[in-house]
Amino acid sequence: MIRLARKAFPWAVSAAVLAALLARLDLSELPRALVAADPLLLLLSLAAALLYSFVVTVRKYRHLLGFMGVTVSEAEARLIRVGSMSLKAVVPAKAGEFARAVYLNRVHDVPYGKGVFLIVFGYATRLPVLLALSLAGAAALHFGLGAAALAGLCGLALAVALLLGKKYRPLVLYSLLSELFLMANFIFAFMAFGIDIPAGEFFLYVPPILILTGLPLSVMGIGVREASVAAAFAGAAAYPVLLSCALAISFMESVLPLLLSTLLLKKFVSRMSLPAREPEAFDPERYFDRRNNNPLTGYRLKRRIREVVDALGRHCPGRELSVLDIGAADGVMLDAVRSGLSVRRAVGVELFKELIERRKSDSIEILQGKGEELPFGAGEFDAVLICSVIEHVDDAEKTLAEAGRVLKDDGRLVITAVNGFLDKAASLLGIKPDDHLRTYTVAELSGRLEAHGLRVLEARSFGPVFYNLLVAAKIPGNGENYA
Repeated sequence: MIRLARKAFPWAVSAAVLAALLARLDLSELPRALVAADPLLLLLSLAAALLYSFVVTVRKYRHLLGFMGVTVSEAEARLIRVGSMSLKAVVPAKAGEFARAVYLNRVHDVPYGKGVFLIVFGYATRLPVLLALSLAGAAALHFGLGAAALAGLCGLALAVALLLGKKYRPLVLYSLLSELFLMANFIFAFMAFGIDIPAGEFFLYVPPILILTGLPLSVMGIGVREASVAAAFAGAAAYPVLLSCALAISFMESVLPLLLSTLLLKKFVSRMSLPAREPEAFDPERYFDRRNNNPLTGYRLKRRIREVVDALGRHCPGRELSVLDIGAADGVMLDAVRSGLSVRRAVGVELFKELIERRKSDSIEILQGKGEELPFGAGEFDAVLICSVIEHVDDAEKTLAEAGRVLKDDGRLVITAVNGFLDKAASLLGIKPDDHLRTYTVAELSGRLEAHGLRVLEARSFGPVFYNLLVAAKIPGNGENYA
């Protein structure tokens, strides 16, 4: 139910805001306001919106890729930018935009983390431009500057962008131009509907409206845009005129480009769905490079560590623990557990010697071995960790049995595992290799733990939903399950 609510939230916001706005007027006033609008100025507004969507932002995206070392033609940049537009609009919270990262990974072998960073970087380039334009509007109001002075400031900014070095010039220039084209869409639309707004006031309020509509609060900014225009310029025109103008802007800026983008959707998805490359053999150097330099991998690791430490703290309060980590890598998880809780003994088992050699803490011990053959006696540990490892081991059942064997009676097993559905979807889309031998639902994993004499105390998702975490207690007197 919670997941469904998250998916429906942007649609609910758009629908609720529009319903509230429309309830305040006679619906027959909207077409009257539209008919009274100047058609030539509406065409200019439409031209600005279409140039923004299909030319200016495409070139900005191409130069953004080039700035990050990815070379594509303008035609391919348009395919990526425009072809993914409908996915971005339909998938909640703009998550469909990550299809661009998938495309770059599948077609150009760009690491998925870098593709995601490109998306974030693209948004980051918008913010300073929009804030600068809004500050220019505030200055114009304060010093009494008119439209000519603001146009001169924009021209000066463009001239400065042209004087920049070859590396930065295109990105800065098209970042500025893209926002100016969006503002031109507003300017011509306001003029078409006879809405007279001082230049300073326009520059002050329109950039924040563009920032708000860019947030994943609604579908394509619809509803948020209309409410913002109606609130910011309430004294400039009658309410039906303002709302009609805002609806026209939404159609030109969002709805029509979205409909046109479907012409490239099939080609975009077809190219994105190239056969997945065979997963490579495990490479310790690449593992550490991904962990240290990929922000998504780094976030997932830190989040997983925090969740595991918190779970142990909740389920083993006030106890001095002996802890075993199966699949300990270089001991980063084990060291965090030792630092965050009262631990008298911290031991890990790791298959790959290269990972063990990266151990940085002398307070933990890591032995080379397999989870299926633990070199410990029965009932040695208060807690056993199996974190994002059960999907990789050769024999999951034997690993679980061994974990139960070395646990003390009423000891705690903490296990994290990927969400099987999302993991498979990510593999099919090329976000990650299909490198898991198996995946489990929460119910399946709970059943396997129970079969090995481990009573599940907690089962939930995190990260926000990509991982499952289960905490189980060894049932006293079930030692025969581990023989």
